[in-house]
Amino acid sequence: MGVNLSNSIVGIGININQTEFLEQTPNPVSLKLINSLEYNLKELQTELLSKIDYWHKMLTMRDFSKINDYYLDNLYRYNQWHKFRIKNTVFKAKIINILESGELVIVNENNIQSTYYFKEIEFVIN
Repeated sequence: MGVNLSNSIVGIGININQTEFLEQTPNPVSLKLINSLEYNLKELQTELLSKIDYWHKMLTMRDFSKINDYYLDNLYRYNQWHKFRIKNTVFKAKIINILESGELVIVNENNIQSTYYFKEIEFVIN
């Protein structure tokens, strides 16, 4: 197994106008349930494909800084003070970056930076 990723398959699943879900589905949601609107699926598909095409072009043009900036600007709780948990310890910190390796970079109230991989740290939602 190499250290570089050469290919990837990406899938998207979006519940649009769905209002009924299987009982065992945890926390089901759809755009219709969130916004109380009925969506035109063809228009939504056209818009979604246009956005995918745009970001794919940015990727093929290797415009990684634009992609990264957009990602960070839309990252949940980016650059905002919130509570986090590591094992049983809760502390206040803010996300300041995401490394190319995928690590989350946070800074705590004492201005100490730390990095965490997926599932090493969690948000405290309250």
